[in-house]
Parts: sequence; structure tokens; C-alpha cells
Amino acid sequence: MQLYDLTIRNEKTMEKQKETQIKVVYKHSPDYKEIPVSGAWGGITGQGYVHAALYLEHSSNPDEMTLQINEDGTAIEKDRKPESHAVRELMVGMCMRPEVARVIGEWLVKKAEELEKVT
Repeated sequence: MQLYDLTIRNEKTMEKQKETQIKVVYKHSPDYKEIPVSGAWGGITGQGYVHAALYLEHSSNPDEMTLQINEDGTAIEKDRKPESHAVRELMVGMCMRPEVARVIGEWLVKKAEELEKVT
């Protein structure tokens, strides 16, 4: 999958030429941050894009909790309100063209396979 068209025209002859290399510079956006991810949820948009919301799964925090203090000073949870349930906290959403989703998916699989070989 080619994401960039590296065909250029020679200014003098107007003939097409293929570039053999291109310099890419990486810069962090002011909004850049790294986030923990447990999974993704999403689908196809009406405009034909792939939408994925990355989430962090964790248990809910109680509004209040009752602890039993033992004679040795340790504490044991006796009650919590409300009871705990699973939360999928949506961290960030991505909307991309199908070919970009495929390239990212293939890259993720490749990196997972590389990691499996060394662990």
C-alpha cells in the first residue's frame, strides 16, 4: 500500500520521475499525549471512513466505601456504594480512510508478532 505519490516532474523536461527517497520529519503536536489502551470500539461512518474509539477498561470508583480496621491496623473493605461495575473510558477517537486503517492494522499486527518473537 503506497500512501504517498512520489512521482514528480522534471522542471526542464516535464518527464515523470520516481523519487527513490523522501525525508520525513516527526514533530509532536501540542496536544500529543500517550494513553493506556485496553481496546477499541467503533465502525464505519456514513461517509465511508473507519471510526475507532480507543478505551481504557477499569472498574468504577465507589462514591463511598466502609473499611473494617483490624487490631493490627490493617483495613479490610466491608462495603462499597454503589457496587463496582466495568467502565470503558473512551480516551481518544480516530477517523480514517479505509486504506489508512488497513495500513495501521497491519503495522500493529507486525509489531505484536515482533514482540512475541522476543518474549
